[in-house]
Amino acid sequence: MGAFDTQVKSAQAIFAAALRDVIKICFEADEVIFPEEKTIRGVDSGSPYEVIYKPTKDIKGDYSADVRYGMLAGLNPAQGLIFMLQALGGKLISKDMAMRELPFTVNVTQELEKIEIEDMRSALLGSLTAYTQAIPQMATQGQDASEVVRKIAAVIKARQKGQALEDAIEATFAPQQQVPPAGAPTQTVEQTSPAPSGPPAGGSPLPPQEAPPQDAMSLISSLTGTGKANASVRTSRTR
Repeated sequence: MGAFDTQVKSAQAIFAAALRDVIKICFEADEVIFPEEKTIRGVDSGSPYEVIYKPTKDIKGDYSADVRYGMLAGLNPAQGLIFMLQALGGKLISKDMAMRELPFTVNVTQELEKIEIEDMRSALLGSLTAYTQAIPQMATQGQDASEVVRKIAAVIKARQKGQALEDAIEATFAPQQQVPPAGAPTQTVEQTSPAPSGPPAGGSPLPPQEAPPQDAMSLISSLTGTGKANASVRTSRTR
């Protein structure tokens, strides 16, 4: 019942060496005695697989094999799981490797996909819960919270009918296009093009238009301290 058993780990090392020798003999016998094409079926990390091979082509004199008991060699399942979680928390191994080293068989790819979907659904549900917290604040400020209540109730009803959470939220919060009522007048905005600043094509430039005469107050205000006037000319062209 100890956390680590040296005898167990030593026995596993001996078994690994013996299994390597047995697999080497099996490869050699398979190539020499049974050279016809074969089909192998099995399960790897929880995923079933099927391999079609021909010994004379795929083995071809290479009888080497590797046998290992994984990172939990010499540990009981409870202590092995604690050791693996500590290594995962210290970022020494990845989640994919940790799941493949579990003492029981799991489909690693499928389980990782399910975990990601659960995390995203939890985040989506948390956002929806935060959206409902706006109802008391809107009621306190005298605003209409009926739209928020309607959307939350629509999501609950969709879930009661067996619809997936993401599909229910997507259908409820989808933007709705506003359709004008039948018979409503259509407003048309006409844009006027700006007048051209240059002379018309093929024509002569228009004569300048004189500015209106200034009054006496404007003339007096334009005088400088020495009594000199600041004259200015403004020319504008109109079509």
